[in-house]
Amino acid sequence: MTPLSENADQSEPEPVQEQTEDEKILDKVYAQDPDTRAYIIEIDLDRYEDVFNEWDPAPFKRRDLDPDLREYLQESSEDIPVEYPISLRFTAPTAVENSEKEKRVKAGVRNSFLFEKRLIMRKLRKLTLRLLAQTAVAVGLLILVHLLVVNVGTEGSMWLSILQEGLTIGAWVFAWDAIATFAFERVKIHGMMMKWNRFCEARIEFEYRDRRASVRMNLPKY
Repeated sequence: MTPLSENADQSEPEPVQEQTEDEKILDKVYAQDPDTRAYIIEIDLDRYEDVFNEWDPAPFKRRDLDPDLREYLQESSEDIPVEYPISLRFTAPTAVENSEKEKRVKAGVRNSFLFEKRLIMRKLRKLTLRLLAQTAVAVGLLILVHLLVVNVGTEGSMWLSILQEGLTIGAWVFAWDAIATFAFERVKIHGMMMKWNRFCEARIEFEYRDRRASVRMNLPKY
C-alpha cells in the first residue's frame, strides 16, 4: 500500500490575481479600504457649510449639496467600477471640529442621496406607465385592424385599405417606441439608480487635521 504524501491534504495556495491597468490607475487616484474593498472619495473642507449650497437657507438635513461637490462626487463615481463599494471621507481643520455639526452634515448628505434616489424611482415609475400605455395603444390598434378586416373587409375600398394601413403603421410606431423606451431609457435610468444606491450605502466619515499630504478636491472658500 503506497503511503500518502505528507502534503497531499494541504491545499495549494491560490494564485494572486494581478491587477488590471484600470485598477492600478484607481489605486493611484483613490485610497482603498482593505477590509471592505471600498474606494474612498476624499473631500477637503474649510468648514462644514462648504458641503451644502450656500444659497439654500434650509437646515443641514434638508439642504442641497454644493453644485461643485455634487459634480465631483458624480465624476468620481463614474471612475470607480460599480462592483466596488465607495465611502466618503471629509477632511476639515481641527479648529472647526464639532460633533453635533458633523452628525447633522452626515444626515444632510445621506438625505440628499436618498432624495436623488427617490427622483430616479419617480422617473422609473413614469417610464413604466408610459411603456404600458404605448403597449396598450399598439395592441388596441392591431385588434382594431383585425376586426376591420374580419367584419368589414377592405377589398374594393381604397379608403378602407388606407385606414387599415394607417392603423397598422400607427400600431408598429407605438410598439417600436415602447421597445426603444424599454431598451434604452430604462437601461439608462437603471444605471442612475445603481449609482445613487451606491451613494446611499456609502460610509461617511470625517477626519480632522491642519494639513494634508495630498488634496483630492478644494471646494470654494467663502
